[in-house]
Amino acid sequence: MSQGRILALPWLCILGLATSIIGACAPSEERVEEDENSIQQTLDEYLPRLAEAYSLGDLEALKVYAAEYPIFDSAMLDLLARHGGAEANTLRERLDGVLTGYAAEKEIAVMEKRIEDLLTESRVIRPTPLSVQLEDVRIFNYANAFVTSLETWDLRVYAAGTDKVLSEALGQRNRVKYQMKRRDDGWVILYRVLETTFE
Repeated sequence: MSQGRILALPWLCILGLATSIIGACAPSEERVEEDENSIQQTLDEYLPRLAEAYSLGDLEALKVYAAEYPIFDSAMLDLLARHGGAEANTLRERLDGVLTGYAAEKEIAVMEKRIEDLLTESRVIRPTPLSVQLEDVRIFNYANAFVTSLETWDLRVYAAGTDKVLSEALGQRNRVKYQMKRRDDGWVILYRVLETTFE
């Protein structure tokens, strides 16, 4: 055997060992599928709550709407009861009631700021999620996920405290980026960023 072959042999052994270790550390296809299903479930549960959070920003409008349309009264009271009840006087208390367990503290604070900004402009968004589809999921160190989704929403912007529609975008398609953190057997949203809106 030549000197070059003898020197290459240890490197080939090290390369083979490293490849087998990396392969052993990679998640199984089954684990990847379980994680993707869990992330999909998280988004399926989170997006309606996100829509509720926007609606809860204009609490007085909700109360007026419920009073004017008694058929919705029990639904509105149920909504308020589920998310802090009558004692939840501040926007933050109502948001905590809707989003806690699904979104991290920082993401809730971002939502609070967005809703307050809209209210200072006398506008309220009432979104309705129609669909969400995972486009890309990357999980790092088992605990962190970077997710890209394709979402379809009906968006209506109202003058605050009224039923007057200022604008609407029905069937709006968006590409949205998320960072998530594993929590027990599910995921918590650390942040959500709208990347692209398709016309």
